[in-house]
Amino acid sequence: KRYLNVNVFLGNQLMVMYSKCGSILDARQVFDGMNERNAASWNTMIGTYARNNHGMEAFKLFQQMQHKGVKPDKFTFINTLIACTRLEAHALGKVVHAHMIDGGFQQYAVLGNALINMY
Repeated sequence: KRYLNVNVFLGNQLMVMYSKCGSILDARQVFDGMNERNAASWNTMIGTYARNNHGMEAFKLFQQMQHKGVKPDKFTFINTLIACTRLEAHALGKVVHAHMIDGGFQQYAVLGNALINMY
């Protein structure tokens, strides 16, 4: 792999660059090559999928993030709700909404707006 052992900061910046260029596969190669990922890494990849009409991949990555023990933040939820909205997947959106409530994120207006768009 070209991006094996990329540090977190550089990896995140490369993913942002590839995302803005619409190069989803390159962004994913960077993500997969990172030894260490933080919430921003996961959010960038989830957002890349969501904004490029790969909603199911975004949702799967949201699930993987949680299985790896990385706590979602408001950016995670926004990106995942965008994916659910574009998929018209209300059942998946309800799952995300439940995680938001469990995590205590219901106070953020931006998430409320994303929920309105999704429902």
